[in-house]
Amino acid sequence: MTSPSYGLEGKAAVVTGATRGIGRAVAKALASAGALVCVTARDADEVRRTALELGGIGLAGSVADPGHPGA
Repeated sequence: MTSPSYGLEGKAAVVTGATRGIGRAVAKALASAGALVCVTARDADEVRRTALELGGIGLAGSVADPGHPGA
């Protein structure tokens, strides 16, 4: 069975938190619909694995402010 494309074929998508849970499910659905997916998360190894699995690219990092007590 093929997935519907929803007009996403060749479109770019950036998914944050894409290595697990809802973010991963969204990234997989977008990739299945033909989108070019960039997965992002903090764990570089997981980002690399997920990007390879989905045929996309990955960017690892954190946007937290280390100077902020709640970061």
